[in-house]
Amino acid sequence: MPSNRKQPRNAVSFTKFRRLQLATYQGLRSTFCNLETTPVDAALLAFAIEFALVEGRFADAVSLASSLSEQQYGEERSYRLGAQLVALVKKVPFKDPQLDPDGKAIEKFLQVEADGVEVNRELRKLWLHLDGHIGKASSEIADDAQRVVAIISRARTWMRRVLGVKPPYAKIWGMCRLGGGSSVGAGGDATHLMRKLSNKRWSVSPAAESYVRAAAMATPCFWDALGLDSAQAMPLYADPMDFYARQGALGHPNLFEQKRAFTDLFNQRIVHVASDQINCVLKNADCSRTVGSQPLLNMFVQLGTGDYLQQVLRDRCNIDLTTAQTQVNGPLALLGSSCEGMPVATIDLRSASDCYYVMLARLMLPGEWFRYLNAIRTPAYRLPKETREHRYEKFMAMGNGFCFPLQTLTFWCLLQAVYDYNEIPDRLCAVYGDDIILYQSAALEMIEVLSAVGFETNTSKTFVFGPFRESCGQDYFNGINVRPFVLDETFSNWGQVYHLINSLQRKGYTSLAEQLRKMLPVDRLVRPFPGDTQTALEVPLDEFMASRHARWNKDLQCWSWKEFITNAVLDDTEYDPRVHMACALAGAVPCDDSGRPMYAYRRTTETRVREVAHG
Repeated sequence: MPSNRKQPRNAVSFTKFRRLQLATYQGLRSTFCNLETTPVDAALLAFAIEFALVEGRFADAVSLASSLSEQQYGEERSYRLGAQLVALVKKVPFKDPQLDPDGKAIEKFLQVEADGVEVNRELRKLWLHLDGHIGKASSEIADDAQRVVAIISRARTWMRRVLGVKPPYAKIWGMCRLGGGSSVGAGGDATHLMRKLSNKRWSVSPAAESYVRAAAMATPCFWDALGLDSAQAMPLYADPMDFYARQGALGHPNLFEQKRAFTDLFNQRIVHVASDQINCVLKNADCSRTVGSQPLLNMFVQLGTGDYLQQVLRDRCNIDLTTAQTQVNGPLALLGSSCEGMPVATIDLRSASDCYYVMLARLMLPGEWFRYLNAIRTPAYRLPKETREHRYEKFMAMGNGFCFPLQTLTFWCLLQAVYDYNEIPDRLCAVYGDDIILYQSAALEMIEVLSAVGFETNTSKTFVFGPFRESCGQDYFNGINVRPFVLDETFSNWGQVYHLINSLQRKGYTSLAEQLRKMLPVDRLVRPFPGDTQTALEVPLDEFMASRHARWNKDLQCWSWKEFITNAVLDDTEYDPRVHMACALAGAVPCDDSGRPMYAYRRTTETRVREVAHG
């Protein structure tokens, strides 16, 4: 952490947050309860939440908000307001002795692990049967299970067709990278490339060591970090003749000597860690989300594998996980909500990453693919504040570098098999993690198949019939966007306050936004044009012209105003100079007279006010 870190001058107290949250809630609750279409039960719950917020009973408010989220509505206006009331409470990280989100998340995590024992046992029987090792003949399988077993067998065929028999190791090694998140041995606020390469020890699980060494040997930055000259490294060349053409034929160690030197230094640097470190991150006010921090070098290979799986999904399944898929799921959800001629359903799963068990991977993946992915994952986990390791029943936790694309690919293969057995020639579908969109005629069977392999459908987010559809953060009721603004933080600066008010205004609550603006200090920052919601309040031109910060720029012939700008704080720690060049090539910023590359901290920022002009 930088020694000269300053406290923000635009701090906002929790008391101010409560006033703004309550004023927002009361304004929306009044409109919600005055609608004739609002159910009586929902109106009573809305009043009860307000009383709990006023009295500081935050745990009660969160519990009541969960009940309100389960209400049924007959039209979009009441649903939209009801969902917005819930979104103002359900995810706020209140400090209340009756709320233990991390404890509940760990309890849920352990329960899923306990359930996995039985699921793995049943899936193992299915795997042995489908691979022809042991098991009953198909004629002896119960009638209600034969079709599901046949669908799973067909999904295995789809998986082999898409992935191939074995991983293309050389291609995957070329995609391996160190990410910006925390890993075992590289946590805290400095988790950038320079910090990770400069670590005295690199964590790796024993089973992954051989794969990691091969991938690292094909990556120039690891040669530099070990004090070897990457420019003279023959293993980095696909063809040795290219090396001799560039470097000359004489005076170089042979390939075997270079590999041995790299291996010796690499082995001195690594430390064996066979477990994830389970951490909790904010999800809801009453229950956090568990994430497994991977060993550093496991994550290096996992990310390369995940990138390769993303490429496979894009090239062979027409699924783009980078950005484009959310632009597919959303329009399909809109069509399913508004068009009777487009009978699509949306399916969402509960704790999908935690329920991807070991035997499901063994069942679905080709043999060599399973052995490779099983080696580079971590087989055990450690809970917060514990040193004891526990063996995983799941194949991968959230935080694993290939978790999301493998999950997407598995669900896509299962869906294709369901389509095959329902004889649906039109392959219209969309899969993004556990967000699945498919035809209504196949939805119920897809849910049954998912249940058979260990997944539980999230009934509050799965919609087969009715006017509502939800997918990838886009909610539609009778074809109208009813996605609420989600308040998931208590305010620590005015930029967060501006974000709340601007977001409400963009959602159409203009009168409420105007009321909230009047509660702010007179020197608030305003602008007459849209922009970043956290930098200034977006107001009508007449209100802007009355602001003390409004100026007419004579040179540019347009209005100017002041707004916040937030910059990352650079990490000025002295790291290993041998990795400077690799980090500079990877995008680090030269930040001193010597051109020494530097990275920013992950969370630490500084905010200042700047003047902006455009028209």
